[in-house]
Amino acid sequence: MEGSIVWKKNQYMFQYFENGKDKLHPLHVGDALEIFLNDTWIKARIGEKNGEPIMEGINYGDGVGCTARVDV
Repeated sequence: MEGSIVWKKNQYMFQYFENGKDKLHPLHVGDALEIFLNDTWIKARIGEKNGEPIMEGINYGDGVGCTARVDV
């Protein structure tokens, strides 16, 4: 499923539309996703560093607001 990555309630969330409604799905440590950055789909994974969620496989700060593919 395609949508976008948002940061809410101190965690990454996957925002998508289903049946005309805006939905949020929390992303947890270990979840795999693909993020569209610089005209390329990049594989990433939700990880943890110093007790905070991070996206492994991309640079710090990238990802939020980007188009993503996630199995929901």
